[in-house]
Amino acid sequence: MALDTLGNSALPNAFRFFSQFIDNVADTEAPQVSGQLQNFMGRFDTTIPPELQSTARNLKAIARAFANSEYREQVRQQAVEISNNLSANSLFDILRMILTVTDTRQLAEHIVVAFYFLFDILCRMASRSWGQLRQAFDWCYEGIRGVVDPLVENAGGWGSVFQSVAAGGIFTIIAGMVVGGAVVLGRLIAG
Repeated sequence: MALDTLGNSALPNAFRFFSQFIDNVADTEAPQVSGQLQNFMGRFDTTIPPELQSTARNLKAIARAFANSEYREQVRQQAVEISNNLSANSLFDILRMILTVTDTRQLAEHIVVAFYFLFDILCRMASRSWGQLRQAFDWCYEGIRGVVDPLVENAGGWGSVFQSVAAGGIFTIIAGMVVGGAVVLGRLIAG
């Protein structure tokens, strides 16, 4: 389902959090395309409900910790590499791989890595063309709606997943999985 066909009330919380994530990181992470990304997202009311504001703050804190980690650049490089042969199915497979956790207490960190990965894909597509950016947004939306949201709901909801989370060494494990798995998936996608 294309984002253009949705009403604001139909947006899942996962997409609202992703939109806020883009607002929080776009200017510093990708100033050359931040306007395009924010213009696209500005068409939707992605306000975080009051009862989830602490969740949004915790997500932002974890994102800041990951942005300053040594693994941030590896995730960006893999997204750029994979974006050359990206399809909706390959994106969904990568999201599932990133979000594979054995302990739901780690899910918040995995979501942040997934959000950065999706953000990097969008930045890459924005630098190519408006049409590719629109397609990538549709795929990201579907991945968030179909992969991220159900996992979060099964783990007790957004408030539960991001409740008093302290980011730390888990990024080493996650980024290694993302980079290693993305290389494997990248090879499969390429052929």
